[in-house]
Parts: sequence; C-alpha cells; structure tokens
Amino acid sequence: MADRSAVSDVLAYNLKLWAAGLAGVLFAPLSVIALVLDVLSGRARDPDGLARRVLQASARFEVVLDVHGSLTDIRGSLTDIRVAEPAPPAEEDGGDERAGRRSLPPRPRERSRERA
Repeated sequence: MADRSAVSDVLAYNLKLWAAGLAGVLFAPLSVIALVLDVLSGRARDPDGLARRVLQASARFEVVLDVHGSLTDIRGSLTDIRVAEPAPPAEEDGGDERAGRRSLPPRPRERSRERA
C-alpha cells in the first residue's frame, strides 16, 4: 500500500496544478481586455491601472496557490508581492547607473498612507 503522505502530496499537487491552469486560462484574456480598456481610457502607464491590478491579482493567486508546496521557498507575505514598473528613461550622459533596472511600486499599505 502506498504511503498516505505521498498519495496526499500527489493529489494536492494535481489539484493545485489544475487550479493554476484554470487561472492561466482566465487571467490571460482578462489581462489583455484590461490592457485594451487602459489604453482606450488613457491609463496604460498608470501604476493603478486595470491591467496592472490584474497582473498583481495573478501574482497573489500564484503565491497563495503555491503549487509545489514545501518544495519552494517563498519569502514574505501577500503584501510584499509587487509587480515591477517599467524602468525610467536613462539619462543621456550615462550618469544614471541604475538605468535599465526596474523599480517596484510602494507596497499597498504604503500607497494607502500616501493618499491620506
């Protein structure tokens, strides 16, 4: 008889993998629709735009789902998940050594303090 722990691990993995696949099927077209709406409304570069929020929701779902369980090492919490913004334009004189790097938006709890 197979070890119950192994059976449980494999069943949990398969259920999580199925859910991840379903999420991909849903998030992919949703992100394209959100981008089109952002472009049409002029919010394509807005860090709080609809497309950016769909990407953040997808990233959060991926962490919560954690398909590989204890085989992965996920550090931080859901509030630490941030989607990188496009890099700022490089200075023409080459003086910006950070050019080309992506900066992260503030964490959601920090962003809400800024608005207050």
